Amino acid sequence: MNLHEGKPHTDAPQRSAVTHLQRIARNAGITAGGSLFGQLLGPVIGVITTRALGAELYGVYALLVQWGAFAAEVAKAGFGAALVRFVGIYRARGQIERLKGAIQAGIGWAGLIGTSIAVLVAVLAEPIGGWLVRHPEAASAIRLYAPAVALTALYGITLAVLTGFQQQRFVQLSSAVVGNLVKLGSLVLLLGTGLQLYAALVSSLVQDVVVLILSGFFLLRVFPEMRSAVVPGRAEWSSLIPYALTIFATSLFYRYTFQLDVLMLGLFRTAAEVGLYAAALRLQPLLALPTYAIGETFNPVVAELYARDDKSSLRVVYSSAVRWSLLLTFPPMLLLVMLPEAVLSVFGNEFQGAAPALRLLSVGTWLGVAFGVAGYVLNMAGKPQVNLINGLVTAGLNLSLFLLLIPRFGMVGAALAYAAVNVGMAFVRVGQVWWLLRLHPWEAALGRSIILVGSALTGAFAAQIVAPWVGTLLGLAIFGVFFRIGLSSHDRELWAQWRARRKSGAEG
Repeated sequence: MNLHEGKPHTDAPQRSAVTHLQRIARNAGITAGGSLFGQLLGPVIGVITTRALGAELYGVYALLVQWGAFAAEVAKAGFGAALVRFVGIYRARGQIERLKGAIQAGIGWAGLIGTSIAVLVAVLAEPIGGWLVRHPEAASAIRLYAPAVALTALYGITLAVLTGFQQQRFVQLSSAVVGNLVKLGSLVLLLGTGLQLYAALVSSLVQDVVVLILSGFFLLRVFPEMRSAVVPGRAEWSSLIPYALTIFATSLFYRYTFQLDVLMLGLFRTAAEVGLYAAALRLQPLLALPTYAIGETFNPVVAELYARDDKSSLRVVYSSAVRWSLLLTFPPMLLLVMLPEAVLSVFGNEFQGAAPALRLLSVGTWLGVAFGVAGYVLNMAGKPQVNLINGLVTAGLNLSLFLLLIPRFGMVGAALAYAAVNVGMAFVRVGQVWWLLRLHPWEAALGRSIILVGSALTGAFAAQIVAPWVGTLLGLAIFGVFFRIGLSSHDRELWAQWRARRKSGAEG
C-alpha cells in the first residue's frame, strides 16, 4: 500500500505503523535518557582523564581501550547482534527452549573465547606493546588491562539479550548510568593516588565488572527460566553460528576498519597526536546518541514486522527512523562544526589542535548514522550477507585511504577518510534496501527536513563572518523556528496521542 501524508489513519496497516512508532519512540526515549546521562558523564570522565594524563598518556590509554574493544568483538564473534534478532524471533514464536539455548550459547562462546584471548594477550604483552603502542609502560599496562577482553565480551552478550527483550531501561541502567557512575567515582579515587595511566585502566575494569554483574541480574529477572532446571536449553547452532559469523565479519570489515584510524595513527604518528584525535573522536558517540537510541528499539521492531510481512508499517517505521535521526542529530553537529575549538578546550588547551579533525568527523557521523539506518534494516530482514559485502568494500576503502592520507596529513587525513567512507557507504545501503526489499526512506517530510537543515547551515556559515558563535545561534534559531516543517502526519498523530495521554493522566 502506498502511504500518503494527508490520508486519514483509519485502516489497520496505518494504525499498526503508528503503534510500532509509539513503541520505538517510547523505548528510544528510555534509551536516549540513559545514554544521554552516560554521554554527559563520558565527556566529564574524558576531561578528568585527559587533564590528568596529558595528550601522550591519553594516547596510550586510547590505543589500549581500542584494541581491548576490538578483541572483545572478536570474542563475541557476532553473537551479540545475533541474539538481538533471535531473542525477538523465539519470543514471538513462544519457543522458550530455543530462546534459553541461544542465550546459553552466546554466554558460553563469549566467555570461552574472551578468556582465551585475555590470557594470550597477558602472556604476549611485551611483543604486543612494542609493536602496537611503543611506550615504556605499554607491557605492564597491557597485562593489567587484559581481563577487560573477557569482561567486555560477556557483558556485551547480556546487554544484547536485554535489547532483544526490548528492556532498554535495564540496558541503560546497567551500562550508561551505574557503569559510568562507578567509573567516574573509581577514576577520581584512583587518580588521587598518582597512578595516572593505571588509574584510568583500573577504573575501566571496575566499570566492566559492575556492568556485567548488574546486566546479568536483570537478565535473570527478565527471563527467570535461565535458572530453571525444568526448562532445557536447546541451541540451534546451525542457525546461530552462520548468522553470528556473518554479522561478525561485517562488523570486522565495516565498523572496526573505521576504528583503525586511531590504531594507524599510532603506527605513523606520535602518541600525542593520537591523544588529540582520540579526544575529537570521543565526542562522536554523543553526536550519534539519537540514532543509537532509535536503533536499539528499531532493530527488534524491524525483525518483527519483516517476519509478519507487514511492509506498509515497515516502510513508515524505516522512513521515520531516518528522518528523526537526521533532525535530532543536527543541533549538536552544528555546535561541533561551528565551535570546535571552544568544545575541545574543555579537555585542555592543547586539545584545540584537533579542531579541523573534529569538523570532518562530525559531518561524517551526522550523515552516516542518519542514512546508515538502512544497514539495520538489512540485518534484521535476514540479509546480513549484503552487509558483509559492504564491509569488505568498506575495509578496502578505509585501509586504502588511511594508508594514503594518514602518513601525509595525520589526524586530518584520518578524519577525512572516516567521513568520506562513512557517508558514501550509508547511501549505498539505502540503495540496497530499495533494490532488495523495495523499501526507501524518501517521503515529503524527509525532503522538507533536508531543506530545513540546508537552510540552517546556510544561515550559520553566512553569519560566521561576524563571529562563529553568531553563526551558531542563527543556525539553531532557523532550525528551531521552522522545525515543524520536518514533521510528518504520523509524527503529529504521535504528538497528539502523547498530549491526550498526558492530559488524561493529569485529570485523573
